[in-house]
Amino acid sequence: MQLFSKFLLIGSLVTMCTSATAGPRELGADYRRLESNYAMLTFIREKCPEFEYPEMVKKPKVEQEMQNKIGIESYIQFMTQMNKSDLRQNAKDTIEKLFANIEGCHDPKLTQAVERIAVVHAQAYERFHAEPALIKPKDVPVPMRR
Repeated sequence: MQLFSKFLLIGSLVTMCTSATAGPRELGADYRRLESNYAMLTFIREKCPEFEYPEMVKKPKVEQEMQNKIGIESYIQFMTQMNKSDLRQNAKDTIEKLFANIEGCHDPKLTQAVERIAVVHAQAYERFHAEPALIKPKDVPVPMRR
C-alpha cells in the first residue's frame, strides 16, 4: 500500500512538473499570428496613415528570432510556404470587413480593434519568445592564444 502511494505521488508530481514547451507547431502558429497582425496593421496604415499605432515588437526582430530558432534553411522553406498561403488575403479581408462596420479612421471601434491586435500580438510574441530554439546555436569561435 505504501509503495503504491509513493508511485502515485511520484507519477502525479512528474505529470504536474513537465515543462510546458509547445513545440514546432505552436511556434509556427504564433509566428503566423504575428505575421497576420503585421499584415492587418499594414492594411490599416494604407487606409489611415495619420492613425496613431501602439508600440509593438518590430517585424525584423521577430524574423531574426525565428531564423535563430529554426535555422536559415527551415526558415526559407517556412517563408516560402507562408508566401503561398492566404494569410495576407485573410488579413486584408478582415480589415475590409472592419472598415465596412466602422465610420472611418476616427471611429473609436478602430482604436479598439488596433488595441486588441496589439494585445494579441504581445501575447503571441511572449509565447513565441519563450519557446526554445529547435536547433542548437552555432558555436562562437574562440581565437587561439599563442
